[in-house]
Amino acid sequence: MRNNTSKSVVLNSANSSYFGAVEMHRTMEEDGVVKMIREEAITVPPNAIHKFAPGGFHLMMINPGEPIEEGASIPVELHFEGRDTIMVDFTVRRMDFDL
Repeated sequence: MRNNTSKSVVLNSANSSYFGAVEMHRTMEEDGVVKMIREEAITVPPNAIHKFAPGGFHLMMINPGEPIEEGASIPVELHFEGRDTIMVDFTVRRMDFDL
């Protein structure tokens, strides 16, 4: 997410009609154990970029309503504090990474 404004932007939640729930998570390692921590909100400072990536901050898509093929486009609504909701299309990709 890129915040090109002079004020912080807060992502409060996300949802998609393709999934039962969409949660915001952060992956972190603590004492040699990799954990996913649920985030209630993600703040992007003014004129900054917040990256979502495997092994870091990510949106966890839970309980798909139907099987989803690689290459499919999935619409996700991003809900920001005090701002409009933004619809973003994500392309389904195979996971090719190590945590």
